[in-house]
Order: sequence, then structure tokens, then C-alpha cells
Amino acid sequence: MRLVPVILLLSSIAALDGAQAQPQQRALSWDEVAREGVLRAHLWTVSLLRLPDGALTCEAASLGRDNGADYAIRIRAAQPNPLLIVSRAGPPFPSVHDVTLTLDGTALASLPIRSRQSFGADPAVTVELKEPEFGRMLARMNAGRMLTAQVGRQAVSVPVIGFDDVTAAIGECNEQREAQSRQPK
Repeated sequence: MRLVPVILLLSSIAALDGAQAQPQQRALSWDEVAREGVLRAHLWTVSLLRLPDGALTCEAASLGRDNGADYAIRIRAAQPNPLLIVSRAGPPFPSVHDVTLTLDGTALASLPIRSRQSFGADPAVTVELKEPEFGRMLARMNAGRMLTAQVGRQAVSVPVIGFDDVTAAIGECNEQREAQSRQPK
């Protein structure tokens, strides 16, 4: 089985200068991404991955760095509802019960933490994204610029400009996953 990640590079916030331009996709070298910072490069990676239990799933991930610590926000296709996973390098997240999501500084949702785990060596928290609220969140995210997830006092932010492109890539990944699931083993 080949896993081929899809990388989406969207135009930077600075390039928009307040205009409602369509996101432009362009290739950046890793050096450019590192130099500009992931948040400026608007990098989302959508990939098909195999979970520890052997199941296949699709996941969109955006990475960032704040105060020298790496972090990620992931949206994973799951049943019955998608999951939002927040992870970061460093000590475990504080003992709180909710993740608060904001979009461009405006409240988006407060979601109960479903589980605490680690993502590799990094501590992580997971929340469930239930319908119909998740559909409304997606519509707002596509019109927004920056999604922030706050766990206690710790906040991490990722770009969401043109998030419809990420949603479409997840849909294509899910089609690939379903096709692989139907193949005889």
C-alpha cells in the first residue's frame, strides 16, 4: 500500500491585504516554509494513515511553532464523528475539561475533551466534532483566517484561509480509503 500525502499551500495572510482574493496554491521549498514559518505558509497536509488498530483513516494536519515549541492541530475522519486533535511539544496539557476554539478572535465552540494521550512523544487532547455544529464551524472556517485552539492557558493557532480546499482533499482521501477497504486482502 502506498501512502501519498497531499500538501496544500495556500497564499499568505499578508498577500491578501484585506482583499477577498481566491487562495493561490504554489509550491514552496522546505527551506522557504521553515524560513517563513508554517503559519505564514499556510501548510495543511492531508494523508491516509493506518491507525494502531489497523484501520485506515484520513487526517488533515497543520503544524506551527510558538515560543520554540512545535505544535499541531489535526482533523481526523472518524466514526461516528470527526475528531480534532491538539498536540504540542512540552509538558502535558493542564487538567481542564474543554478545548475552546476561536476563529479570528471570535468564539467558535467550546468542546469537551474526549481523551488525553500522546501523539508520538507530544502530549495531545482529542475532542469530537459533532453535527450539525461541525458543519457550521466548517462554513465559518472557510471564511476565516486563523483557527485557535486553547487548552487551559495554552493556545495554538493554524491558518484556515481557503479551508474548502482542505475539506475537498479529505473527501478525496476518504474515497481512496473506501476503495482500499473494498479490495480483497
